[in-house]
Amino acid sequence: MIGDFGWFYSGNEKHQKEVSRAIGNLQNDSERGAAIVAATVVEVRLLVAIKSRLLQNPVVGNNLFQEGAPLGAFKPRIWLAFLLGIVSEEAMKELIAMADIRNGLPIGSALSILTTRKSKSFPRT
Repeated sequence: MIGDFGWFYSGNEKHQKEVSRAIGNLQNDSERGAAIVAATVVEVRLLVAIKSRLLQNPVVGNNLFQEGAPLGAFKPRIWLAFLLGIVSEEAMKELIAMADIRNGLPIGSALSILTTRKSKSFPRT
């Protein structure tokens, strides 16, 4: 699985320390809180990986990635990462299940959807 998530481990030293601190704090959180924090850390790392593949233009980037913009939410970012070849189809499905859990879907329901998605070629919205 690490091959699918190699993008997660890249980045500058400051960012890696922030991620390590956030992950270290997960053990003190509730299960739901830990899921939210973990998904947010993954989303931030995924965004860094996506942006590293794109031309750097702050105006266009902000218009695409800010909240409420076409790529301002976790799921569209996951789909873009898949289309850019950053994550595999299996990783995409797992990330979508993670996004569903973070967005309030009960863990059992998200796992059920993940199991269903493993047999489909593209995620449901």
